[in-house]
This record gives sequence, C-alpha cells and structure tokens, in this order.
Amino acid sequence: MKKHSCLVIGDEHGRGTWKLLVDKYYHTGEVDTVVMLGDYTDSHFISSNHIKQNLIEIIDFKKSNPDNVHLLIGNHDSQYWFYPDFRCSGFRPEIAVELQDMLYQNRNLFDLAVYLDSTLLSHAGITTSWFYEFKRLMEKYSIKVPHRQLATILNQCLHEGSNTVLQHIGVAGFGRGGTAPTGGPLWADFDKELVNDYFPSIDQIVGHSYRRDEVPVTKRMPVGEILQCIDIGEGQLNYPTIVDYDKLIK
Repeated sequence: MKKHSCLVIGDEHGRGTWKLLVDKYYHTGEVDTVVMLGDYTDSHFISSNHIKQNLIEIIDFKKSNPDNVHLLIGNHDSQYWFYPDFRCSGFRPEIAVELQDMLYQNRNLFDLAVYLDSTLLSHAGITTSWFYEFKRLMEKYSIKVPHRQLATILNQCLHEGSNTVLQHIGVAGFGRGGTAPTGGPLWADFDKELVNDYFPSIDQIVGHSYRRDEVPVTKRMPVGEILQCIDIGEGQLNYPTIVDYDKLIK
C-alpha cells in the first residue's frame, strides 16, 4: 500500500510562508496532507491587518481541503481562543475581538494534536511530568489516557474540557516564566523542558521554540525517541519538513 506524505508547517506568525510551501509541495501532489502547528497570530514586525488576513486565508485553505489539511493551535492563538485568558507576548488588542470571533466561528477546524503513525505532532510537545498530571486529572472524570489515544483526548478536551482541564492544557512551565515544572502542549520549551523531560516511546514534531539560525533541530533520546523542532520561520523554504506515514489519527 502506498504511503502518504505530510508537509508539516511550523509557526507562521502572519508571515504567509505557508502559501509558498503549499504551492510547491501540496498543489503539485508531492504530499497529500498538510499539518500546521499553530501560532498563526502575533508578530514583532507584521501588521495586525496582515495577520488577520493571513489567518482568513489559512481557514479558507482548510475549508477547501477538509480531509487533507489539519490546523493545530499554538499558545499565541490560545490567547484569542480563550480571550481574555492565557495572555502571552505579542498580544494585539486592536484585533483581539475579531480574532476571537474568527477562531470561535471556525473552532471545529482546529485541534491540539495529531498522530502520524507513532509520531505525535503538537505546537509545543508533551513532557512526562505534564502527561502524568494530565492523566491524574482525567481520572477524576473517569477518563483513561492510553498513549496512543492522547491526540484524540487532547482534541476532545480543547472543545469540551472543563476550565480546570483547559488551564492544565494552557499552563506554562518554569522554562517560559510560568508556574509549573514544565509547560503543556501549548507552552513546553523544547530545550529547557521537552528534551529534558521527554515522553518515552513517542517521537514528536513541534514548533514553539524558535531556532534563531532558522535550521530545524533533531534530538535522539537515549532509548531512541526522536524529537524535532521546526519553528524556523522562513527557513522552512530551505528545510521543509515532510513525513511519510500510513495512518493519521486525531
């Protein structure tokens, strides 16, 4: 059976780099799936109007390709998704209500995580410490969290979770100036938290932790797990992330 190929796109922050990648790899048929890792909003140099328009185009792209395009949310998007909670840097008050409305009206188009076979894709990643706290929290609701169903349960929590669950999902760790030992799937710092507290038996691809040299970084853990960070801005044009897989689970 022919494998699928997925283009994974890191943090956009209004750039529009994704359109060049989609034209080169998706529209030509080189890949048949696209996963975007979130942080569509906020920027140090791009205008609010451009950020808003770029998000409109991303949503339209998803609507035109509902089965082949998967949009995850990042910490910067979450501050509009859950506005006025989960505030972080780069906040754009002049378009906050518009972004919140746009995300709310299209909330069924977004998720927190997907699996490509045994590789978990999320904005910032899953640490062991965060996972076991999450598992204990879910047990209070009589919900078990098998590793291979983690993406499905996270996505259900995004759309249906209680405030307590959402607070845990949106927690920032010490590595990002937060209050928890490690951040959740929106906030875990790649170098300070994810690599040092990696989740066993699961490979992960994340964004969130910007690489100033705009080159993706890959870490192989002692038991063989592979962690990859692709928050590289326009470096994605030179270093695209393409993953072959058999099954996508969200």
